[in-house]
Amino acid sequence: MRKFQRIAVLGLAAAMAIGTAAGCTNTSSSSSAAASSAASSAAASSADSSATEDETTAAEEPTTPANTITGDASAADAFVVWGWNDDIKKILDNVYAADKADNYARIVFVNSGGSDNYQTKIDELLKDTSAELYPDLMGLEIDYVQKYVQGSNLLSMADLGITDDDLKDQYEFNAVVCSKDGTTSAASQYASFWQATPGAWCLRADLCEKYLGTTDPAELQEMLKDWTAVEATAAKLAEASNGNCRLLSGWDDLNRVFTNNRKTGWYDDNDNIVIDDQVKAYFEEAKLFADKNWTFGTTQWAADWYTMMDGTGVEDAKSALAYTGCPWFQYWCLSGSWKGQTITVAGPQSFYWGGTGLAATVGCADKELAADIIKYFTCDAESMEKIAMFNCDFINNETANAYLLENSETIITDKENNLALASGNGLMYSQNYIKVYNDILTGMTVDTSVVKPEDKQINDTLSTYVKEYIASGDYDSAIGNLKAYIHDTFSYLNIAD
Repeated sequence: MRKFQRIAVLGLAAAMAIGTAAGCTNTSSSSSAAASSAASSAAASSADSSATEDETTAAEEPTTPANTITGDASAADAFVVWGWNDDIKKILDNVYAADKADNYARIVFVNSGGSDNYQTKIDELLKDTSAELYPDLMGLEIDYVQKYVQGSNLLSMADLGITDDDLKDQYEFNAVVCSKDGTTSAASQYASFWQATPGAWCLRADLCEKYLGTTDPAELQEMLKDWTAVEATAAKLAEASNGNCRLLSGWDDLNRVFTNNRKTGWYDDNDNIVIDDQVKAYFEEAKLFADKNWTFGTTQWAADWYTMMDGTGVEDAKSALAYTGCPWFQYWCLSGSWKGQTITVAGPQSFYWGGTGLAATVGCADKELAADIIKYFTCDAESMEKIAMFNCDFINNETANAYLLENSETIITDKENNLALASGNGLMYSQNYIKVYNDILTGMTVDTSVVKPEDKQINDTLSTYVKEYIASGDYDSAIGNLKAYIHDTFSYLNIAD
């Protein structure tokens, strides 16, 4: 199958994808409002029967949010940077600007208004390099970076004058996922990440003390060291709390733990769909957790999923003891109830979750400026230390992280920010945030060479078929339907058996 056909199908699949959140915005609060009004809406439906079909259809159609543009895109020297939220902009505004004022003055930042519409907007613009808002530089997320790396719209790091030596301190798993051929050379790397995102289990200390009898991270890791231990701990917790405190909020909290530890991609070299053993393990573990009522059955990012962060683990205030996460998850998603209460452990197996990088396009108006921004965000240890101290990121640079770890409880340049970094912005119960994630990453064994351009669409839909298996108990049927979905979405992928 020729590459251009794959890219066309990928673009269509991205345009059709709806409703899946890629980060922890608080828009999910609208879900509970919708749920609570469902009964009254149904009762009122007959009274509203006079509404025209056109009005009903219009009301149900999702609205694409408008772009938020900062800067003058019509300026002769405008340099356009795209993101799906303001994460990149905040670093540009608060860190890059102080060191690179002249370059910063040229930047036009476009916030697409959310991750759900980002690829659709970007894909349309990439067709026309003369468009005023054509991205010179754009943010990419790890789940779909390969879609663009394997396409024809990006420049390699080497094209920008960025060298192997510039990239030498990046973690291998992040370099490989940005590579066209699986190597870590500048010539094969078409994006570059500033975040490193080792996966972890975040536990609430007060609930651990109450129901597991300890807040010692080593003892808690022992309770989660493998899946047999995880299951025993989940059973113990449910029994000790009379079901008021459960290990996880929902079984789909296990998704990334398994899917981001796969040893094979979603298809082989012959384009035959492959179901990795880790996918099979996710189906089985999720069903066990559901059958045993070791979770509250919530759906990740839904309002009740967030609610389970805040209870005290008693009858009228039920709570989850753990959430699977990573560095950005901790500082962006965990609620105030976790402030000073977060214990972070590696759990039963390695995984990663998310991460944001930058890529320059073939129509980039200024390669030198693109290279400067990419090197500042993702290569230079000193500037990356500043980023970490600004926003609590765990960064994609071994030298910078070693320095931050060594100095994490002393003054570097800004005592307040540095101590905030050591405490994970005040979240950590007793651990050093930098040391915890450095240790987890050091022991992490993942293979990002298996990531495919189609991963995001497949991974986002996977839990639909896990849910089917939980309800029916028919594994073969659920897997068969998953394969059918993959083939129907990406017609060049074959069902071989």
